[in-house]
Amino acid sequence: MMDNCHTKWIATFNWQKDDPKRKIPSKGADYDQFKAKYSDSKCGQITFGGWDPKAFEALVKYMEAIKANRKADNGNNKVQQKYALKLARQAHNIVEKEPRLNRRRKGKEASAPTPKKLKVIVDSDDEDDE
Repeated sequence: MMDNCHTKWIATFNWQKDDPKRKIPSKGADYDQFKAKYSDSKCGQITFGGWDPKAFEALVKYMEAIKANRKADNGNNKVQQKYALKLARQAHNIVEKEPRLNRRRKGKEASAPTPKKLKVIVDSDDEDDE
């Protein structure tokens, strides 16, 4: 999305900088600067929804780069991922809590039946047959 819309967003910002209610032109010479790089919302109901085939080529390249980066980061104790998590928590005022290590709440029984419960169920079924 960043690659597709960045120039469009900058053009929109500059167009509306002095007057936020200023309408974006829908056609004409001024309209060309507000087009996205790979997509066109005015294409209607067509195959791939108005996406240029070059978008799919770019997507594959980005996916390969992301996979390579994640693999390298995993070998480096996930330094980048931990830093990104820290920035996201700071941006949204999220306080890091102690992890819950599969603790059960008080008063809750285990979800799987215990052998004792199974014996009671089996014994009660046998009594009905007699």
